[in-house]
Amino acid sequence: MGLSQFSSEVITLGQTTFLAIERFDRLVSGRNVTLVHQEDVTQALGLDWRDSDVKFQEARSPMNQNRPSALRIAELTGTFRESATATTQWLRQLVFHVLIGNKDAHAKNVGLIHDSDGTSISQIYDAVPNLFQRGRINWDLAMAIDNVFDHRKITVERLVNEAQSWSVLRRDVIESTIYSTIHRFQEAQSALTAPAGIDPGVVDGLSWNAARLAAGTEISRPKER
Repeated sequence: MGLSQFSSEVITLGQTTFLAIERFDRLVSGRNVTLVHQEDVTQALGLDWRDSDVKFQEARSPMNQNRPSALRIAELTGTFRESATATTQWLRQLVFHVLIGNKDAHAKNVGLIHDSDGTSISQIYDAVPNLFQRGRINWDLAMAIDNVFDHRKITVERLVNEAQSWSVLRRDVIESTIYSTIHRFQEAQSALTAPAGIDPGVVDGLSWNAARLAAGTEISRPKER
């Protein structure tokens, strides 16, 4: 989908199976490794990242300036040299988090890259469909969309309203970005084979999320069998 270019693979060594993920903030040339300056949004917004809760928007006080929000991140990307590109990328990442049911898309999981060309939003990382995990606490996202935290109540209209509140992108750009991300997600899911051992309910759930958004309805939740 173009949201990340780094590679990852499941590796088994002895009795241990793990996911190996390539670093996106390193440049490797032969035996030389160069550090790419990366900063997460919690740091960029000047939040007290030592507090583990500060990376989440506060549901009881969503306007708390000591916490992040989708708007505050967009206001940040709106200051970059390529502001429209960066903000569009942030919107695509936000839609992807909704599509997969990622309730852990907090400010420390949104990265910025600083290089000679300026500042840009990093590749997406640590994006996990954890709303499908058993024993989850609730359905709330890490940051509200159009003042709504509950993943089940998200719609394309709410995504459009959220992005319009940023005052960076035109409405036609917002709508085309949202729908193209949904359609590319559906195409990717159709083209890929689910990893062995994955719960079929996760695959069905991802398809449900995309279909509901594409139809313009609330995501809601499928009836349990």
